[in-house]
Amino acid sequence: MSEFNSQEIRPVAWMKSNSVSLQINTTEPGIQVYDGHGLDVQVTGTDGRFLGAYAGIALEPQLWPDSPNRPDFASPFLLPGEVYSQHTQYQFLKI
Repeated sequence: MSEFNSQEIRPVAWMKSNSVSLQINTTEPGIQVYDGHGLDVQVTGTDGRFLGAYAGIALEPQLWPDSPNRPDFASPFLLPGEVYSQHTQYQFLKI
């Protein structure tokens, strides 16, 4: 079984627009990316624009999504008395 036991925070994602950049640093080995595909919700944003599927993105540092079924991935299970700890930093910078 592969174990990922790093408490070293490192960059895992970086995004940039014309005026803002986002860097995500984490101790987690993976990142879940969700873009709202399949959302059947329609809302109006604070600026009056329509928001729906693909209007935003969620970036969620975590263990690998299928790790319970993959012995070659780090185990997501905790035994009694074990402690799970992770650190994630979202850094927004004005360009």
